[in-house]
Amino acid sequence: MRRKDSGKRKNIKRIAGLALFIAVIAGIVHVSQQLFANDGSSESVRLQGFYMEEPDSLDIVVMGASEIMNDYCAPEVYRKHGYTSYPYAFAVNSVPLWKYELAEIERTQHPQVLIIEANGALYTEDKLIDSKDCVRLLGDNMPVSENCIRYAFEKTDHPMETIFPVLKYHYRWSDIGDESVKDRLLMMQNGYARLRGAMTPLYHTEFSSDNVYPADGTTAALNEKGEAELRAFLKVCKESEIPHIVFAEFPHILDTEKAYYRHQRANRAAEIIQEEGFDYIDFTREIDAIGLEYQEDFFDTHHMVATGQRKLSDYIGKTVRDRYGITPKPQSDENRATWEDSAELIESFYRCYEEYTQAHSDKPHEEVDHDLSDTRRTIEELDAMGR
Repeated sequence: MRRKDSGKRKNIKRIAGLALFIAVIAGIVHVSQQLFANDGSSESVRLQGFYMEEPDSLDIVVMGASEIMNDYCAPEVYRKHGYTSYPYAFAVNSVPLWKYELAEIERTQHPQVLIIEANGALYTEDKLIDSKDCVRLLGDNMPVSENCIRYAFEKTDHPMETIFPVLKYHYRWSDIGDESVKDRLLMMQNGYARLRGAMTPLYHTEFSSDNVYPADGTTAALNEKGEAELRAFLKVCKESEIPHIVFAEFPHILDTEKAYYRHQRANRAAEIIQEEGFDYIDFTREIDAIGLEYQEDFFDTHHMVATGQRKLSDYIGKTVRDRYGITPKPQSDENRATWEDSAELIESFYRCYEEYTQAHSDKPHEEVDHDLSDTRRTIEELDAMGR
């Protein structure tokens, strides 16, 4: 009897030891993937920050491409309207990726409103619709889950490297002193992205003219593959439990024939989206209502600087409140404190932009060596301003 008991205890110890070993290895892999298994870009930081948000705490998620990154500020929406939100966004975020992103958002947050900027469905070139760089970027920053595994096998040529990107980025393990690693270490230390994905460039671009073409209702055909992917995604959206899925066109300056042609494609996308029963908001037609000024608030025809970002974020908060009547979710005391921190920090963020651009008003944008974003450099500058 004693021998049996002794054997059981040994087996239990072996199992416990094995479980501990697996947990330690999993922890090392998890931390390594957060620090090294990515391209080191601010876009990776933004995506990782989304997954650091307290589960089911976000009222709004804004999904899309570079328009979202530059034009939307979650801390400003919280400061003005009390809504918690986050931009699930990266450059050239094309429509074939949206169903996987929607699954990630539903898996982690269940927001009351999901706003999808439509630009990713408007690309005319197949190489942008099927951008390998974007497939890699999204895969590198998705935590391991059933959706991640599905994505890896459906969208990538090397699924295991997508599920465990640390395998392909092993060469970065020696980059412990790299600035991008320090950015992530700071975010991990804080426990959240303090700017909640907000960014802005530190320069303006001068425009030769005002809005030459009218924001009207004329249409132009979408890329054939882009339209097919959009229609397929709308079917996925119909199965979603998110109460309000809203599509939008963020503000664009229609000062060239190319810009106007893009606007016409956006109008065609709007027709398809509305035919399927979803709301579509064209913020280009509301530039005056938002109070945007071309020379002050934009740095090119489809991205804004901090002043425009602030105006549009406030306007989006009002639109969500007035059209959909949602009330902010209750937050834990700990999470509320992080949002109050972000709301205070964003004041320094906008003041830093104003002071920098005033001091360097004649400096060509090619000479500006950084943007304001969720990086150690920016956070240290903003904290210094706030003291």
